[in-house]
Amino acid sequence: MSVREGFRPIDAGVHTDFREAMSYADYLELDTLLAAQHPRSEPPHHDELLFIVQHQTTELWLKLVLHELRAVRDYLDANLVHQALKCLARVKHIQRTLTEQWSVLATLTPSEYAEFRGTLGTASGFQSAQYRAVEFILGNKNEHMLKVFASDEAASAMLSELLDQPSVYDAFLRFLPAAGWTSPTRCCSVTCGDRGLCSRRWFRSSNRSTAPSIAPSTSTRHASAWLTWRTTSSSGDSVTCELCSVLSASRRAPAAPLACAFCRGRWT
Repeated sequence: MSVREGFRPIDAGVHTDFREAMSYADYLELDTLLAAQHPRSEPPHHDELLFIVQHQTTELWLKLVLHELRAVRDYLDANLVHQALKCLARVKHIQRTLTEQWSVLATLTPSEYAEFRGTLGTASGFQSAQYRAVEFILGNKNEHMLKVFASDEAASAMLSELLDQPSVYDAFLRFLPAAGWTSPTRCCSVTCGDRGLCSRRWFRSSNRSTAPSIAPSTSTRHASAWLTWRTTSSSGDSVTCELCSVLSASRRAPAAPLACAFCRGRWT
């Protein structure tokens, strides 16, 4: 067979016979993946496929986020901090991708969305079990959210498990003593429930001028890097966010001014 002018022939050594070998499509199960988009509008609305792909892609990224956060928890428990940080860095990039990909959906105007919104019925992103799972494993646990997934046995089981398991932050707190730090001894008064897993054990008294307890070999080196991130508790006492303190003394603190998403404090 002659090669058409201007077309590049397939390079020698490229595998072309997949009758008994695994192909790219086989490995990724593309038949299943690409057949999972089923627009429901009638007649079919051109933009509904965009809406479906956008949210299915988000769910795939959330699946990977959960995979990485479970690994972070395990690595911290094994005192493998570098591996944990690598997984957290990956999660950071996934979050960035999730944020940036919404620019694609922004090409869908409100009026265009309204043309097929009715076909979604009561379906809403609020019902994303994986999104709630990410919240739970990070420590933002609301057991009342389980009601939303009562009819989904698999989702309910996953969230119930994460509700009772230690969060990534709990693993971080367990890691602190092994790294030479003193774990917080004071709860921020958020109700822990019967599980005894306070997801907001971030605070301790900051009515002192010294840095928190750290390994003697590193205390002098970290002292010059010490910054304080302050907020006010419900009782009016000045408190310091434990996580922010660790980041500060480790010279990984963000540049001021920046509010902490956990304790709502700011650099001072």
